[in-house]
Amino acid sequence: MVGVAVLHLGAIVFVKDVAPMEGTQGETKSRRVILLRKCFGPDDVLPCVVIKTLRGSLDVHEIAIPHRPDGHIQTSLTNPSAAVCCWVIHVSLDRITKYAGKCPPPLMAEVLRAAQRFQDESNPP
Repeated sequence: MVGVAVLHLGAIVFVKDVAPMEGTQGETKSRRVILLRKCFGPDDVLPCVVIKTLRGSLDVHEIAIPHRPDGHIQTSLTNPSAAVCCWVIHVSLDRITKYAGKCPPPLMAEVLRAAQRFQDESNPP
């Protein structure tokens, strides 16, 4: 389990047993996610945006995340990746296995806006 102190807004962590996005094929596996808010305690359930390896162009609900072949200094990503802002999951702390890095602040603001916009589109008044 990862310490609560590193579970801040924008933290990139590994979460075990993440099912594939609804309506897609894939396997349940450990995936990187971006925390959409900080952790308030050991019983907290955190909203997260799932990160995927980018294998083509960005979809409308995806935001590219910085990477480098030797690991990006902030994100630690080594392959082209994207935050899938329409793929929000909620995870308990016992599913978080490792801290991996953080989403750069300007990009985090963009991820938050996109996730909120998608939620608003999915739940009209």
